[in-house]
Order: sequence, then structure tokens, then C-alpha cells
Amino acid sequence: MKYTHLVCGLLLSTAFASTAYATSFCQKAEHDINTAYQNFRNFDDVGVFDKFDDNAENLLTLVLNTFNNKQSLYCHWSNLKEFDIHKSPDGRLLSISWATDGGGTMKTFDTVLQYHDGKHLHATNIDVGAVLNIEQMRLNKQPVYFITDWGAGYTSLHGQSISLFGIKNHQITPAKLIKTKQGLTHQISFAYNPFSIPDDMDELIHIHPKRQEFSIPVVIENDAYPNGEVTKRTLRYRFDGKHFVYAK
Repeated sequence: MKYTHLVCGLLLSTAFASTAYATSFCQKAEHDINTAYQNFRNFDDVGVFDKFDDNAENLLTLVLNTFNNKQSLYCHWSNLKEFDIHKSPDGRLLSISWATDGGGTMKTFDTVLQYHDGKHLHATNIDVGAVLNIEQMRLNKQPVYFITDWGAGYTSLHGQSISLFGIKNHQITPAKLIKTKQGLTHQISFAYNPFSIPDDMDELIHIHPKRQEFSIPVVIENDAYPNGEVTKRTLRYRFDGKHFVYAK
């Protein structure tokens, strides 16, 4: 019995020590990222403007290093107020986005994706805007993640896209499964005037995992909305066993 109590005590001590270490890591990571973000956002202060690119690169490097650390899997990130974080339904893919524009009406972002399968972990910077949502489908016995994002050129010119990513050798890779006239691609994007969105339209991109399809709105350029009027008509793409093809 004494031996059993000793083993249980050691296990509990190890568990508490691991939890304490993870908590310490998370607190320091949140503090460091928030500090780096504030340094980056203060680029327009006197004498700091020249450091804008350096601060932006430092922030990105810090986020990448943090999310490539396995301890990050234990963090909730509730104190990263200036960052937009989303997770896939299976909890294995996480996105973190933050604004990189210099102000005004332009909205550009940096985004890092982190993927883990319990044994392997990988984080990488991807060329999308601010993530709005992450969905997933299991296609050809492999998980495929659908990421929707947005950005803005100026007040009346916004853009959204849907991007597909798969996992190869435990790393996040573009999944070129969308068949278009130009060939196979992993991403479809469109520009639009946000003031043209119908009042009863909450989302522009719809993903339907059970039906294995997704849709984007038909956007028309006209005199009233030269940057594109969002209509209630949609373009649907359905998985045919190999690719997502336009479905009439």
C-alpha cells in the first residue's frame, strides 16, 4: 500500500508540475505576443516608423515560434484581445489572425495556421486575410479543411475567399481540389461592395460538409456598385469523388 501511495503521489506531483509549466508558458506567451503587437501598432510614433517592417517581422516570428511549441496546445489564448482565433471542428487546426494595415479603411492581416495530430505539430504563415470560419470534410479518407477569410482595400471594396488545405507529412499544404476553367486551384476569391449585401444575408460563403459542397455568391459589377453587387444567387461547387466542380 505504501508503494501504491508513493506511485500515486509521484504521478500527481508530475501532473501538477506539467500543468504549472504549461500555465507559465501560456502566460508568458500571451504577454510577449501582446507586447510585440503593441510595438508593431505604435509604428507611427516619432522615430518608430522606420521600424515598422522589423516590428511586423518580429511579431510574425514570435507567433510562429510560439505556436510551433507543443506547450501552446494547453493555452486558451483568452488574453490575446487583438487577435482573432478559430478552431476546426475536430480541434486539430487552429488559426490566429491579426491586423497588419497601417490604418485608414484598408484592412490587411497576417494569419498563422497550427495543426497537430496528437504526436506532430506544425505552424506556418499562410497568404489569406482574417479568418472568418474553419470547416472540414473527410475526402478520400483524408481531412480537408475549408477556411473562409476577408480583407478590405478601402471602405467600398472588400474581398473574401475560401481556401482548402490538407495535411501531407504532418504539414499544412494547399489542397488543389477545386476545378475551374483555369485549372485546379485550392482557393476561390471575389471582390464586392459591402454596402450591396442584402440585409438578410449573414454569410457570403456557405460550406455544407454533409453534402460535400460549398457556395459563393454571384457578384455583378454595375453602375450602382462598380466594385461588385452581392446578389442572392450562388455558385455551387460539389465534390464528385475527385474534385469540387461547378454544379448547375
